[in-house]
Amino acid sequence: MDIIALETSTGLFPIKNIQSLEIETNTQGDSTISMNIVERGNEAIYSQLIEDALIVVNNQKFRIIEIEDQRFYKKLVGLNIFFDLVTVRKNDIYGGTRTLRQFLDFTFANTGWTYTTDLTNDSR
Repeated sequence: MDIIALETSTGLFPIKNIQSLEIETNTQGDSTISMNIVERGNEAIYSQLIEDALIVVNNQKFRIIEIEDQRFYKKLVGLNIFFDLVTVRKNDIYGGTRTLRQFLDFTFANTGWTYTTDLTNDSR
């Protein structure tokens, strides 16, 4: 069962009464979530379900990018926070003969993200 919560500066708060939960990943790697969150049972956090709030689903974080208020529920769409990095630029030139691991280290440095690889030989 999926564990779904709202992340705030004071912690994680479980979200209950969720309808129409969908998590989709397209061929370009964009991961989105959509769901309807019913107000009943979520009164304590309902007002905090706003654009830019973070929803956590099984340790994956999604930033709410679209919200539609209905009479008794909110319809949410979120984008995986990996795409928060779209505005992070690296102006250094990092070319030459390098290993994949060196390129990945450069790419993910100071982003808070890590990677894993199945490569056993990391020579040039």
